[in-house]
Amino acid sequence: MALLVRYPESSNVAVADTVEGLGSMGFGMCSNIHSKISPNDQLFICDVNESALDRFIDESTGKAKVSKVKTPREMTESCDVIITMLPKSEHVQQVYYAGENSLLSTGAATSNHEQRLFIECSTIDPVVTREIGAKVKENNRGHFADAAVSGGPFGATNGTLSHMIGCDDRILDKVKAVVGMTGKSLFHCGPIGAGITVKVINNYMSVTNMLSASEGMNLGVKMGVDPKMLTDIINASSGMSWITLNNHPVPGVQPDSVASRGYKGGFNIELAAGCIDLAMKSAEGVGAKLALGKASQETWHIAKEDPRCKGLDARSVYRWLGDADE
Repeated sequence: MALLVRYPESSNVAVADTVEGLGSMGFGMCSNIHSKISPNDQLFICDVNESALDRFIDESTGKAKVSKVKTPREMTESCDVIITMLPKSEHVQQVYYAGENSLLSTGAATSNHEQRLFIECSTIDPVVTREIGAKVKENNRGHFADAAVSGGPFGATNGTLSHMIGCDDRILDKVKAVVGMTGKSLFHCGPIGAGITVKVINNYMSVTNMLSASEGMNLGVKMGVDPKMLTDIINASSGMSWITLNNHPVPGVQPDSVASRGYKGGFNIELAAGCIDLAMKSAEGVGAKLALGKASQETWHIAKEDPRCKGLDARSVYRWLGDADE
């Protein structure tokens, strides 16, 4: 997904999603941007999924005009600020510089490049993030920052995402003015690449924690312990985590958890596997030991192919662990 937004003083805002449509994260983020910009601004959206664009237009409640464009190149030509958010490194590379219709294509507009700001929010390889930042600078297209997000679909919908920002100090205020439309907790982590580096570490810990919580609950259930009682005790003890407090892996323990909705929505299990892959690659690059990494990586990659988990929220790993029927 690529979101193109504005500076507070500019007049053009564009939002595009180039892979899966305005999905569980993009739709909420776009809606928040649309609701917070001036009626005199314009929101541009671009997506290979026409029905997703039409749905966004139909359901939009903001006052700014919404228009569709066909290519990333048109985003560069239309907007002052460009936010990209896609599933994988190769998707980001494609949108930025693959072909004549990419954001940095030779024919893309270069006027006003001193004010143009590219913000990369994808969870990808930090090496690729730094590579793209360098290309933006080399091609004299504007300024670049990475601002990875945490908070999931709930945070995207409610505008409460956390943004981990990597950029030069001189553009930090401008970056915060933009990402502040979709999030509340804004952290400057350092230079370009620092934001996504922190996100990779956070995701490694979160996904590993999710697996640990699922394992513990599965062990308890198989030993005859009531899962609700076990959860209450864990949440009052040292085993407590965000997972056990807010989005439990066992169906029925928390009525509002994704597990109680058939594991539909939430954080896709394929993305969980990808998070571990990114962390393992980063650790290998700097010689850091991840003692839990290899076993976790193997588990997520096996579970994501299980028909009881495939395409569902990552907490469905509980099904794989316990051979549950839910």
